[in-house]
Amino acid sequence: MKILTLTSLAVAGLLCSTAMAGTVVLNDSFTDGDRTNSADAQDSNWWQTTNSAALEISKGSLGLVSGGSGRGLRTTFAPQALSPGKSIKATFTFVTPRTIGTKRDSAFRIGMYNKAGRAALDSDQSASSKKPNANYNGLPGYMIDFDVGMPQKSNINIRKHKNAATGRLLGTTKGYTDLKAGGNPYNFAPGQTYTGTMTIQQAAGGVQVSGSLSQGGRVLSQFSKLDAGAKITNIGMLAFHVNSKTFGSSKKKNTPDNGIDFKNVKVEMLP
Repeated sequence: MKILTLTSLAVAGLLCSTAMAGTVVLNDSFTDGDRTNSADAQDSNWWQTTNSAALEISKGSLGLVSGGSGRGLRTTFAPQALSPGKSIKATFTFVTPRTIGTKRDSAFRIGMYNKAGRAALDSDQSASSKKPNANYNGLPGYMIDFDVGMPQKSNINIRKHKNAATGRLLGTTKGYTDLKAGGNPYNFAPGQTYTGTMTIQQAAGGVQVSGSLSQGGRVLSQFSKLDAGAKITNIGMLAFHVNSKTFGSSKKKNTPDNGIDFKNVKVEMLP
């Protein structure tokens, strides 16, 4: 009887653990060196958000090329429904370049959005202050951002995308409502590996948005904010953006010290 009881408990524990693990939407370590959604079941497509020089890829690495320019990239996937209590979480591991900017407020930005049925988002796009892109206007979603080179004042800021015609997705904060900022101060150092997270939950009282930054398994900073009364039905796009003079000294592709390199990006649905 004791053996049966222990076995039953073990099975129950395994089922509970499996249930809590959630569903992996994508888990891309770029092992094939290909930015398309290829035969690997858990890799993804990667699109240029700002211009053709924003993205470089090789086996084991996805580069967000920035240096002296503000640039972005993104991935799209089948819309994931956010029913009450459900969460979507993005986890991203990246390596910083040799050159780190100073006093770069809200300079590393991450966003998750409802694609609003816009097929054009499943392709390369371009956008700038002089040539805005209407495909980015009014997408329901949220942004978190990290300060760079501000060790005493750095925090995590949470913002909500408005129905505004800026046409730049993460290239400006003007199309966002600033919800709040918080978390412990942190600092990015050259040539180091960091892991960030962004989570959106459709909670009972609204939309809960959370962000964190870790290194070597230690949480450096984390912050969460409830957007009271808000609703978001689904998420189908994850985007990254780096402002100019933030990461790297060169803005040319396939050049040393030209921005951060992602080593893994994972998106999962949590119960």
